[in-house]
Amino acid sequence: MFGFRYYKYSPSEHVLVHRNGRVVREGKGLSFYAFVRTTLIVVVPVGSADVPFMFDQTTADFQTVSIQGRVTYRVADAKRAAEQLDFTRRADGRGSITDDPQRLPQRVAEAVQSLSRSAMAMLPLQEAVTSGDVLAAKILEQLRKDDEIVLMGLSILGVAILAVKPMKETARALEAKTREEIMRQADEAGFARRNASIEQERIIRDTELEAQRAAMRKEMEIGGERLALQTREEEKRTELVALETSNAKATADGKAYELSAVMQALEGIDAERLRALSMVGMKPDALIAAAFTELAGNAGRIGTLNVTPDLLAHLTKPTGK
Repeated sequence: MFGFRYYKYSPSEHVLVHRNGRVVREGKGLSFYAFVRTTLIVVVPVGSADVPFMFDQTTADFQTVSIQGRVTYRVADAKRAAEQLDFTRRADGRGSITDDPQRLPQRVAEAVQSLSRSAMAMLPLQEAVTSGDVLAAKILEQLRKDDEIVLMGLSILGVAILAVKPMKETARALEAKTREEIMRQADEAGFARRNASIEQERIIRDTELEAQRAAMRKEMEIGGERLALQTREEEKRTELVALETSNAKATADGKAYELSAVMQALEGIDAERLRALSMVGMKPDALIAAAFTELAGNAGRIGTLNVTPDLLAHLTKPTGK
């Protein structure tokens, strides 16, 4: 009405109201009336925005990889951003008079692409496909120092690398190489388990052999002690036999001495007296037998010898009956 229009903006939009080449009002989430013919309204979105990206880069070993991710930013200095890009709204407030607001995310993505190109050029393929987190941290650090980003008044909130993928043929080659490496590691693990099992068996055998050796040493010690005991017993037995032999010899020497003394005492006695002495203490039947022996020796001088039946019966009667 009469050239005036009511404008209302959200808190995520920083508004700069220009009149006659000067900023007469600014702030976030403003609402006001303005005369359309003399007022120029610049609206800079200051809320955070996500910019997805996907582009191909070349690694240090000249392999192509595809990088996918996103970068999150916000306009931290609305005046500086408005100086670099045109955020002027149409008179009806329904859109910008240029496409500069749409170019802002593109510039951020181009900065990410430039930095990722430099990072990928320093990495070989196998390191590149696993360097997502490192690459994201490096790009974030460099973006915050980038002159163009700082000049546009942007604040980089974060960078996320979702994937770093090689070409299909290269990926298949890497998969084959990785598969072979995994199989080799599996074989080495199997060999290591077998070697460990063999080593364990060897340790068990050595332990058993050592136990057998210890048992044999114990048996030898016991056998040696038993042999020493037997040797001592044999020595004692030998000493006992020697003592018994010595005693027997001493006894025989005593008996020989006694007999020698008796013989010496009987040397001067005639035969008849010796015979008479030998008959002392003899039993009657022995005396009768000796008498018959004497008679038989003098049979030539005996005329007649009468032996009665009673005498014979007495002589033939068993001793002790």
